[in-house]
Amino acid sequence: MECGTKCNSKKYERLVPERFRKQSGFNSLHFKVVDASHYQYQFIRHLKGGAIKIPLSAYCKIDDGRMFIIDIIRYPEIAEAIILLGQLMSTNERAQRYNILFKIYECIEQNKELEFSAIRHALSHASSKLSRPRTIDILNKLFGTTRIDLNIRSHERVFYSQMVKLLNETDKKLYNAILKKERSLIQLIPPQSVLQDWQIDGVPGLINPIPLRTP
Repeated sequence: MECGTKCNSKKYERLVPERFRKQSGFNSLHFKVVDASHYQYQFIRHLKGGAIKIPLSAYCKIDDGRMFIIDIIRYPEIAEAIILLGQLMSTNERAQRYNILFKIYECIEQNKELEFSAIRHALSHASSKLSRPRTIDILNKLFGTTRIDLNIRSHERVFYSQMVKLLNETDKKLYNAILKKERSLIQLIPPQSVLQDWQIDGVPGLINPIPLRTP
């Protein structure tokens, strides 16, 4: 595995335990969207100092180093997907991770893969309430039952294999969605960066406020 691949997968490593990375195919993935934040930004640093206000936006970075700001009103699906990706990186519970990942997938893919959907249903609903024959068939094929128990090693192994497939699909589709809109997105040019509200206001006695400039 090349260094670039290792660097691009670093933030995603916490989602998949090391013991499942090889067999699931995780180690061979090259992620395209390498950073995202759950925070909604209203300010960016100006190249000449200070800050400027922007429409409420999401932030992400792709594998070539470019950083983009995505207007939440103009591009709600892409922006929501990026904010959810930021949430995914800070979530620890396994079923919740999958459900958040599936929400990202839903934002950018209309024709959802049935296997991904079936696992989402099994994690979100009581097994006795699953009624769609196709969903039941897929779960029985994958897990041998409609109830996913992540304390069972065989279930855990299948779960992570499917999650890695979903990660890969979601990353590619989100990356392509960003590239389709890149000419109309704000691209940050270093040393530009996104700023949180507290950075603008400052912290009395610790951090000076950042003055706002006219756009």
